[in-house]
Amino acid sequence: MALKEMMLRSPTFFCAIARPDWIADLLATDKDALAGTIDAAAEISANIVGSIFSHPDVEASDLVDLCANDNLTPVRIARIFDHTKASRVQEILDNANITIQKGQEIVDAMSDPTKIGTGGRRGYIGDDWEDNRLTSRDKAATLATTFDKIFAYFRPEWTEVAAGWGASGGELVSSANGAEIGIPSEFTVGTWEWDEKTESTADVPYLWFRFMWVDANNAMQIRMYGNSGTNVVGLEKYVSGSRTGLISWDRDTTVMHTIKVTRDANGNWEIFDDGVSKGTTTDTSITSSNEIRIIAENSGPTHIDNLKVY
Repeated sequence: MALKEMMLRSPTFFCAIARPDWIADLLATDKDALAGTIDAAAEISANIVGSIFSHPDVEASDLVDLCANDNLTPVRIARIFDHTKASRVQEILDNANITIQKGQEIVDAMSDPTKIGTGGRRGYIGDDWEDNRLTSRDKAATLATTFDKIFAYFRPEWTEVAAGWGASGGELVSSANGAEIGIPSEFTVGTWEWDEKTESTADVPYLWFRFMWVDANNAMQIRMYGNSGTNVVGLEKYVSGSRTGLISWDRDTTVMHTIKVTRDANGNWEIFDDGVSKGTTTDTSITSSNEIRIIAENSGPTHIDNLKVY
């Protein structure tokens, strides 16, 4: 019986993970037939093939050759990748034996509303602090997340600029005046979103959230502070060490609220608090970014959660 016929009639053959050397031999001797079989045999589920792709005894180089085979469509490969360990997918796409064109076709095939590319599911930075860490983070494969997006930088490594920030209870929490942390970010067009509150009610600054930080004297920021018994939140620009308010509003800062900042390529800004627009403005004073910096300006404590940049 021909290899392709055998594979089509016996999809359970793919489940022979106890003998991964069989699969490796087939990959080495008849990739064309194997590629055509995977693509054509609807009864062979993607998760079965995915388990083979993830098996440590199957060489990544063989899988690269298989993925590059014209008999296997990118759509089917994308389905398989959904059931394959992320580390093995990375090995396959990074391997020089797979052409840029073929790799892009595979990624494009994953870019439908049920995959990562569209439907609002792709993001730049995301942190839920569910691992209660700032460094040596647990990834989603270790500790699940409730986020509805797939982020390029998920639970990133934070750098401590000044001591006093920590993570506990699934939140970022400050414990010292002047506490400051940062992460690299060149993001300048899109959306920044996070939850925030403070336990302080004094007439002092509570938080400087510099979401577009260029240097110590230049940034775009959200400031949360107390003013004559009123708690205020505002969008501000910080240019050459001089701070200018752009949009501000009053609210109870001791309750967790969701801040969302949007900016387009023309410098048009809009700010939302718990989904309600608090105003728009146009300003192009700051057009670049090197980091996100979060600074606590009281012993608070101040709480941050669910940071999403997309």
